Amino acid sequence: MRVFLGLFLFVTFLVAEYPKVYAQIGDDIYKNLSNIEDLKNTKEFSRYTNEIEIYVYEAQKAKENGFMIENGDNSVDKNLYLEDLRKLVKTNDYFKNLVITTFEKSLSTKNNTLFVETVNSNLLPQSFEQKILDYYNNNVDAIIESGFLAILAQKQRDELEAKNAKKIVKVTPKIKKDSNQEKMERLKKADLEKREAFKKQVEEEEARKKAQIIAKQKKELSN
Repeated sequence: MRVFLGLFLFVTFLVAEYPKVYAQIGDDIYKNLSNIEDLKNTKEFSRYTNEIEIYVYEAQKAKENGFMIENGDNSVDKNLYLEDLRKLVKTNDYFKNLVITTFEKSLSTKNNTLFVETVNSNLLPQSFEQKILDYYNNNVDAIIESGFLAILAQKQRDELEAKNAKKIVKVTPKIKKDSNQEKMERLKKADLEKREAFKKQVEEEEARKKAQIIAKQKKELSN
């Protein structure tokens, strides 16, 4: 029975990412779990290694209990699971706020190493993206792109490239239109010059003939 239950839970882990029971609380805890665990590998947050390891153990245990409740295992008390989640969410929020505070500190002290560590923790709110890019753009020569920061910087470059491409598309038809208009104006001017040249030629021919007639008449009168 234990083997079957273990196998069943393993399959459940593969199919569902997080337990559905109290998902409104649990999802944020489980989503951030690996990111919080990775904090202990950074210089700034390594001093919290013991607290992080205890938190990760308790969160993983809670996650397993959540799946057991979801699959109808009555050996796990649903109310106790909810209490565990409420405790865990406080620690989850603590580490998220710690990262935010440290990020703000990196901006004020212009600590690029700390900036990269906090950005790459993936624990900053999405609303911070512009603030991240503003600092990055002002210090781009001194910052080595990696992790989430590299993804964000590339996204910015792609958006700028797409924006410039749209500008080119908008300008090209206008250039073509201007080119056609200039061509029409040149043709009109050439046609006008041709007409004026022909008119002048006709007038000169008429004047020549008139002069010949007058000269002939004068000659006849003199005889």
